[in-house]
Amino acid sequence: LDAERAKHSLPKKQSATNNPQKSQQRKYHASLIKKYMPNVKSILCIGARNDAEVKDLIKAGFNAQGIDVCNESKLITRMDAHTLDQHFSENQFDLVYASHSLEHMYDAPRVLSHIRKVSKYGLYFILPFPYRTGIATKCSLTHPCIFDIMTHPEISNLQQLKNNIHLLNDFKNLGKFDITMFSNNRKSGTPYDFDVLLSFTN
Repeated sequence: LDAERAKHSLPKKQSATNNPQKSQQRKYHASLIKKYMPNVKSILCIGARNDAEVKDLIKAGFNAQGIDVCNESKLITRMDAHTLDQHFSENQFDLVYASHSLEHMYDAPRVLSHIRKVSKYGLYFILPFPYRTGIATKCSLTHPCIFDIMTHPEISNLQQLKNNIHLLNDFKNLGKFDITMFSNNRKSGTPYDFDVLLSFTN
């Protein structure tokens, strides 16, 4: 955990800034959430890093708050995602938003089970493809968790993912879910990262 904090703690000046491209991306994510899950009003951001992510979702009309293992502010609680169940109640949030954070969990199944407990409707997650982060194995200091889906950049649309549902076996601790949306973002014709929106079912 200390190594994780050390790797991801940013200088104060840098952590206060926001990337306009990321902000635009979040605006797009918010529009997808509204399109596919119109009942979502409250969102918990896991690994929010700085206020920018939470603020963008608030601007989009959601009641959002964040958690982060390194940083804290009025909008972000400094805590470990592995202890979600100790800080939030069942179904406290309509949705959990995890942008480039799940792959940093040393016990992802535990975090996913807690996400299922605190989220009423689903999970929106963004993950990178391993080549982007230089991950060659399933064990890395900063990316200890490589989900199966991360190793298949050839999956490019929702139907392909549904046809390869086994790639989401890592997410079984979420219980039953439907794949509501899948987007493979490409940069210069190659996979860059991707978004998945999962809707929880009974």
